Amino acid sequence: MDKERKRTGCCIKDITPRDQKNGEYLDESEYSLALEKFYSGKERFMKISLFNFATDKVYMASNENLEETHNFIGSLENERVLTVGSSFDQVLKCILNGAKDITLMDANILSKYYAEYKMAMIKNLDFKTFSKVFKTDGVRIFSPYIYKRIFHDLSKNASVFWGTIFLDQELPIATMRDFFHGGFELESDFYQSESAYMALREKLDDVDLKFCLAEFKDFPKYASGQYGYIDVSNIFDYVSNGAFKKVIHSLYDNNLKDGGKMQVFYSFGMPFPKKKVLGGMLHNLQRHMMDDGASSYILMKPSKQKEEDNIKEM
Repeated sequence: MDKERKRTGCCIKDITPRDQKNGEYLDESEYSLALEKFYSGKERFMKISLFNFATDKVYMASNENLEETHNFIGSLENERVLTVGSSFDQVLKCILNGAKDITLMDANILSKYYAEYKMAMIKNLDFKTFSKVFKTDGVRIFSPYIYKRIFHDLSKNASVFWGTIFLDQELPIATMRDFFHGGFELESDFYQSESAYMALREKLDDVDLKFCLAEFKDFPKYASGQYGYIDVSNIFDYVSNGAFKKVIHSLYDNNLKDGGKMQVFYSFGMPFPKKKVLGGMLHNLQRHMMDDGASSYILMKPSKQKEEDNIKEM
């Protein structure tokens, strides 16, 4: 029997500025926008111009090797984090590595509702059940059996969103097909190890977790303060070189703290025009090769003391 735990509800705070909500995305009815997005995706056309083709669905689990990436990143204890990640796995891995102040910024409203669902699963399912759901291609993730065990840990908006879908859908497999992109990996330790899973569960209630709905070009506009780690995953694959360069330079200059790290690109084999995109920041870039042939490109922002020491040595 799984150990009984105090029910605390979802702790994701929506910090999307009102000007981004455009009068449609109101605090008390945000699920309406998410439901419209979900059903418009089922009909193979998008009714909402806010979203692009790359954000029609979410990933059930990350297809990145987060374990190797975070071996390079190291501890995030007491660090503020800004990350994307429609699978929510980037956030979960940061939590497990010690981060307690995390902002998930994404152009897909569905990523927020999946984040709440997945977090409620971790809070209420034992490791064996959680692991089995994902290791059997996720066909049971939207089963009534799972939903009945987690719905009390969803926010009011998430309860309405998921409750509407569960009442409407005849088969869990249909919801899975309409909600998720295909293809994912289960590299992260919380899928493989019960001790890591339980450690993650214990940390969930102590995290200041925020969500901001924003297109990539607006990330600098809505980023708040400075972060010890910023992760933009493989967004480079979906935007122009010019747009990417503008955002990355702004985040690096204004929002990455001295001594901080930024994963600017996770490549599944696609070339990365480092010099063209990064310019003068190129000397601070490290490329880490994964066992599967993927690469993680990480910018290291020197501390002011290190820069001063380097100048003295010149």
